[in-house]
Amino acid sequence: MDPAHRSRLHLALARRLGGRAELVTAAAEQYLPALDALETAADEAERRLVVGYFQHAAARLRGLNYGVAERFLAAAIRLLKAVETPADARQLAWLEAEQHKALYSLGRLDEGEAVYASMRARSENPFDLVDAAGVQISSLLNRRRYPESMAMGLQLLAELGLAKPDDPAPTLGAGIERLISWYRSDDKLKDFQRPAVQDPRVLAWAKFLIKSANAAFFCDATTFAWVVLEAHRLWIEHGPCAELMPSVGSTHFLLVGAAQDYRGAYEVARHVVSVGEARGFEPGTSVARCNFGTAAGHWVEPIEGVVHSSRRARADLMRAGDFPFASYTYLAGDLLFDCGATLDVASAEVEEGLAFAARTGNVDVLQRYLPRRQLIRAMRGETSAAGGFGDDGFDEVAYVQNMGGPGTTAATYHIVRTVCAAIFGDSAAWARHAGLAMPLLGRTPGYYLTSLARVLQAVALADQARGLPLMERAAVLQELDTTCLGWLTLRAADAPENYLHLQRWAEAERAWAAGKTWAAGDAFDVAMQAAALRTRPWHRALITERAALFHLAHGMEMTGREWMLAACELYEAWGAAGKASEMRRSHAFLRSGSNLRRVEGHLRSTIVSTDVVDMMAVLRASQALSSETSLARLTDQVGKVLGSMTGATGVQLVVRPEATADWFMAVSMGSSAEPVTVEQAGARGELPLSVFRYAERTAEVLLIDDATQDDRFASDPYIAKLQSCSLLLAPVFNQGKLSAMLMLENRLRRAAFTADRLDAITLIAGQLSVSLDNALLYASLERKVAERTVALEEANQRLEQLSQTDALTGLANRRRFDEALDAEWQRAKRTGTPLGLAIIDIDFFKLYNDHYGHQGGDTCLQRVASTLAAGRRGGSDLVARYGGEEFVILLPNTDLASTYLVAERVRAEVEALMEPHLKATVGTVTISAGVTATVPAADATPGAFIEAADAALYEAKRRGRNRVVTSPEQGKPT
Repeated sequence: MDPAHRSRLHLALARRLGGRAELVTAAAEQYLPALDALETAADEAERRLVVGYFQHAAARLRGLNYGVAERFLAAAIRLLKAVETPADARQLAWLEAEQHKALYSLGRLDEGEAVYASMRARSENPFDLVDAAGVQISSLLNRRRYPESMAMGLQLLAELGLAKPDDPAPTLGAGIERLISWYRSDDKLKDFQRPAVQDPRVLAWAKFLIKSANAAFFCDATTFAWVVLEAHRLWIEHGPCAELMPSVGSTHFLLVGAAQDYRGAYEVARHVVSVGEARGFEPGTSVARCNFGTAAGHWVEPIEGVVHSSRRARADLMRAGDFPFASYTYLAGDLLFDCGATLDVASAEVEEGLAFAARTGNVDVLQRYLPRRQLIRAMRGETSAAGGFGDDGFDEVAYVQNMGGPGTTAATYHIVRTVCAAIFGDSAAWARHAGLAMPLLGRTPGYYLTSLARVLQAVALADQARGLPLMERAAVLQELDTTCLGWLTLRAADAPENYLHLQRWAEAERAWAAGKTWAAGDAFDVAMQAAALRTRPWHRALITERAALFHLAHGMEMTGREWMLAACELYEAWGAAGKASEMRRSHAFLRSGSNLRRVEGHLRSTIVSTDVVDMMAVLRASQALSSETSLARLTDQVGKVLGSMTGATGVQLVVRPEATADWFMAVSMGSSAEPVTVEQAGARGELPLSVFRYAERTAEVLLIDDATQDDRFASDPYIAKLQSCSLLLAPVFNQGKLSAMLMLENRLRRAAFTADRLDAITLIAGQLSVSLDNALLYASLERKVAERTVALEEANQRLEQLSQTDALTGLANRRRFDEALDAEWQRAKRTGTPLGLAIIDIDFFKLYNDHYGHQGGDTCLQRVASTLAAGRRGGSDLVARYGGEEFVILLPNTDLASTYLVAERVRAEVEALMEPHLKATVGTVTISAGVTATVPAADATPGAFIEAADAALYEAKRRGRNRVVTSPEQGKPT
């Protein structure tokens, strides 16, 4: 290279690399073509200078342009290796680690593997490879090399001193018990304050534990459980930290496995995320939030909110560069397939997930997302055969052959295939795939898809039972009850928004299969009504279609056809043109659907007419609202009805009580809540205040196709953050005065609300005026009752406290001690833990009273009591006045030696007071104590326990007082 050109290059790089990030990129793009020439530079000092420039450039390009950064790193490594000395080892290790990470981010995983092999060969200390090894384990995982990935993680853990036992069964049993005990106790709340882990070895273990868990999840359930439970053990024993968050945030997978503790899984996952948020444990918190969205949130929360959690995790993980977990957040597509207003919503999520997986080389995610894409294409009629998955871009036979064993990919495929078969009514494929999916549910523990598998298996079993003679159906129905319906009923109790309508559907199908015709008809009506109150398009359509099939099967042609047409329209509105087309092919009467609407000039269907649908919605709303006395529930009921009728994704009710000029959010006006004004809600970004004020001024219905494009409102802080927002505001009048406002919104599409539904909304608004008066009155009464209840509870608590507190010393009294002793005795007996007791007496107190008077005696008692209270260890230790000048200290989970130490400490502290006592031998106030401790035997009693301590106290006095003595039978503590 020409020296002058080389000098100009160095000068330009030095200037650019010291500037802003965009200048670094410009420098990189300008000088990358010169890399080959630079590598031929013969001067060693010149090469080292260039390596330094390239290292600086790569560091600044990290996360900005991985492709360019990798080229700088590769060139720097080649240049440095040409002149390498032992002193270059640290710099070369940094360069290779950064190149390895860049190749991984670019999806060039095979090249990254070669770089890691070089790093491994150079390093003798496994601690030096923690971060790089974690990337390499993820690289193997992305290529579905699960056993190899898991083995690598376990080997590195063993090298770092944490080896998996040959027989992990005892460890697993203890770990599950520890996990359940932890989450059911208040001890977990200490996670918000406990010191974070500082031990480098534990931090290194934590990084490999989550990597090993990720791989084991797909190939070895036992190892997965061991790894996750080990992480939880470290969390409890060493404290929480960001590195342990992902593994501990996976414990809910175990709780929904054999334990079947779905509520517990939710509580654990939510707790871990809350701790991470409170303590800023990133990116571990985002990984835990991803796991929460994948396999925990939907067991309690509506799936719409879980989607939001997954998307938040995705944004944070991408910012942190944790692309493997970011890929899994696209599993939110499963939720959007169910709760999205149209198929387009789920399709966008799935396609984005596939593109992201392809960019990052994540073959695992690609494999599992492909069936989801084909499901959506089948719904739209874009596959080669109706209800099939095959098309020009997807060979289903080849996919199944390459799917591997009975793992997560197989479970996902069969569940998704069951959904498709159920919607298309392919009974044979439905039964086959549901049957294959059920044994694999353990491979996707907690996933939302598993709940769909249970529901569809229930319906498949009901179909199977109906194919048998009536007297032979009992066994199949029993299987339906035990494996599906009972499980579903429990899930509906925890998360009715997600599962109640599915439970009702399964009950209807079971009644049909049991030959209970009238009960089945009623159950289908209930199921359809429940589905209509939720945004679950294909659930509603399929339940309606199954109701139609039920009616047609029993000769009720008119009703059956009407329901079938309604189902077809629901599918079309969702975007399932392929399904709707297949319905028309199968049912000739659907091909002339318009003829069904009117026969001989009269409305024939109470279902398919839009006007009648609206009227039914108004009637349902009227029934629901007329008896509702809670503003929160009133808002919820209105939201469900209007959401179902109009497609609104959000409904808010704003009220103005008669006694005030202020407007309040109705949902905030409960008995125990501080009402939120519209100004406060607007400031929090909870409603578009400018839109509300406009509607208030006009007192007319306000219909906005897209507020983000409306100059009157686009600058409102609520509107400005949105991509689009359809709005409909309807005033509610009471005796001619504007008393409330209904606000409907849809963020998914423009012009979501049309004028043809305004009459129905106005009727519902009219009904609200009556219900609001009742609800506001009840809210006022409830608030007064709540205030008085709180005052009464506080008074009762004070009385209870007084009844258990010694008035003179402020310590617990004898009654409180007796209650605590009984409770702790039973607990110690149950858990096999020791219980300690110290009985304490003020030496020569009668003489003190005689000399200093009773007032002086009271003062002495108070000072000794304060010293004893300060000397206890905290927690569940209890100090009480036992009577007269006697005190007791009750010490749960404490052996004899520790009990002796506590008693000796407080004895010394009382002696250190140097409180004058002229009638005592030593001239100051002192105490004597008798201590005992025991693990309660089955036949032991608290009375004998007290007697032992009392005997020790007597012995302390006999030996000269101002001392601590153990109970005679226990001897001196060690």
